[in-house]
Amino acid sequence: MGSDRQVEFARAVVLGQKIHLNCQAMLTMLSRSSSGGVAMRRDLKEKLRKSLLDLGSCFEEFKRITGVDLSTAQGSLESCLDAFEKDDTQGLYETLQKLYREDYLGKIIELAS
Repeated sequence: MGSDRQVEFARAVVLGQKIHLNCQAMLTMLSRSSSGGVAMRRDLKEKLRKSLLDLGSCFEEFKRITGVDLSTAQGSLESCLDAFEKDDTQGLYETLQKLYREDYLGKIIELAS
C-alpha cells in the first residue's frame, strides 16, 4: 500500500516538473518571437497550441493522481487559450508567467506531509 502511494507521489512530482518545463518552454518561444518583432508564425502557433493542450492534460492527470483541483491554474490556462485564439501575444505571455509562478511542487509537498 505504501509503495502505491510512493509511485503516485513520484508521478505527481514528474507532472509538476512537466508543467513547469512546458510553461518555461512556451515563455521562451514567445519571448524570442516578440523580441524579434515578428508575429507568431504558423509553426510557432502550432507548438504553442500543442503545449497549451498538453498543460490541460497534465492538470487533469494531476487531479486524478492527487485529488487536488488546480482550479486557479486551470483558470489561467483558459485565459492563455483565449489570448492564443485572439493572437494576443502579450496577454498570452503575461498569463503564462502567472501560470509558471504557480507552485505545483509546493502542493505536492503539502500532500506528502
